[in-house]
Amino acid sequence: MRIRKKVDRNDIAIIKNVERDDMNNIDFRLILDSGAEITVIPFFIRTKMTYDYGWNTIPTRFNGYGSNLDIFKVSIPWEISLGDGSNWTEWIETRELYCWQYKIPNNAVDCGLVGFDILNALYQIKIPGRPYIFVTQHDGMNQLQQIYNNH
Repeated sequence: MRIRKKVDRNDIAIIKNVERDDMNNIDFRLILDSGAEITVIPFFIRTKMTYDYGWNTIPTRFNGYGSNLDIFKVSIPWEISLGDGSNWTEWIETRELYCWQYKIPNNAVDCGLVGFDILNALYQIKIPGRPYIFVTQHDGMNQLQQIYNNH
């Protein structure tokens, strides 16, 4: 997943499927979670950005996964793109991006979540034994042709 502020499109942070958070000594996984109402990233992804602005300073909490932790919502529009490191979807604007608090006590969470808010804006195809394929308006026919040829 890639994230960027809408006002600063050159400052991009990427989170891989599994990535090490050295500050908390945790391996974070990025989960596509259609049951999650929000998209939430580990705090250390924020440190990949050149400038750490665009986040509310007052935390909130949600029920469910990580309910005992503070999360911080973006304060300006951001954009998210999903992909495999080579092929990416178009950027999707959101004001519903959150990050976990800086310190994670007792490894309370070890996942970033791509929630329904983002997944609902994309077409995805899942073939057993293969990674997700995200079909966008610009490459939909190309992706479908590749699926047909490789299946």
